[in-house]
Amino acid sequence: MDALPYYKPYIKNHNLHFNISHAGNLVICCINESPVGIDVEYINQEADYEEFKFQMTSGELEKIHFSEDKVQSFFTYWTEKEAVIKAHGKGMFIPLDSFEVNHGQAIIENEIFYLKEIYLDKKYQCCIAANEDIREKTIFVKRLNVNFL
Repeated sequence: MDALPYYKPYIKNHNLHFNISHAGNLVICCINESPVGIDVEYINQEADYEEFKFQMTSGELEKIHFSEDKVQSFFTYWTEKEAVIKAHGKGMFIPLDSFEVNHGQAIIENEIFYLKEIYLDKKYQCCIAANEDIREKTIFVKRLNVNFL
């Protein structure tokens, strides 16, 4: 396994892309034949989205501010953005306020990324992003309990 210039790991001489995320006591990995990113976050009901407003576009801040469930809306926003920058490959080298997610897609450096929410548990928010349209595709989730390994 090697790393791209922005530290995204990849498998040398294979046409497989993967990404890993973790939160709380959960770890998730996605594998695809094209660039892919995933993010999972524990939904902390004490989180204050206002602390992150400098990383949001004005449209995103407004959407969260006027949503019925601000905490859930914030974590949806956060996992979408993280999944996109991870799929792109530059990670946090791309400012989160430099692009916006609209209708399940985002554009970074003229490249379109598509997003899909993955339900894992009511305590977690999870999103996957890819540069192919995954919005209508079935995503397979396999759960492993590490206590049985």
